[in-house]
Amino acid sequence: MSPSAKNLVENKNFFAQVNESVAARITKNVQEINQGLIDAIRDEFTKLRETIQQQNRAIDKQCQEITALNMAHMDKMDELEQYPRRNSLRFFGISKSNNENIDTKVIKVARDIGVSRTLEDIHRCHRVSPTNHGKYHPIIVKLLSYRKRAEIFRNKRKLVGSGKVIRDSKIRNSKKMYFKFPSKKCMLF
Repeated sequence: MSPSAKNLVENKNFFAQVNESVAARITKNVQEINQGLIDAIRDEFTKLRETIQQQNRAIDKQCQEITALNMAHMDKMDELEQYPRRNSLRFFGISKSNNENIDTKVIKVARDIGVSRTLEDIHRCHRVSPTNHGKYHPIIVKLLSYRKRAEIFRNKRKLVGSGKVIRDSKIRNSKKMYFKFPSKKCMLF
């Protein structure tokens, strides 16, 4: 071994310096690699966030379109459900009895208000489920024509004070039943 190599091997500071130099170089390389990975992950995260935001905007737009379509369909459905009721009326305050003939009771109420109706004018009539009307379960009456219905409805005010009431059979603003809680979120039905 050459004397200069022998001096280096015997010098304890030499190995410490080599160790420090190698450790510093490794640390620097690891830091550079870590920073590169962090930058790559940050870039990928930013791209993913932008993609998600774009998709959320697209979903929000679709939700608005779906909600608008739902509202249009609900309007149409409401219209279709209400149209058959245009010839119908609800009678309240007519007492219930055993073996009653509802048709004759309805015809009697019509005559009481000055409207001449016969059994042939009535398409169908029956009592509806009791609600909170006690012994006076409402009667729903479907007449054969709108004109006959309108004549009875025009004269209903003559029942004031009799305890009997005639009301329209249509449900007003029935859409409100479906949209009780408006929100910005998508309304799927």
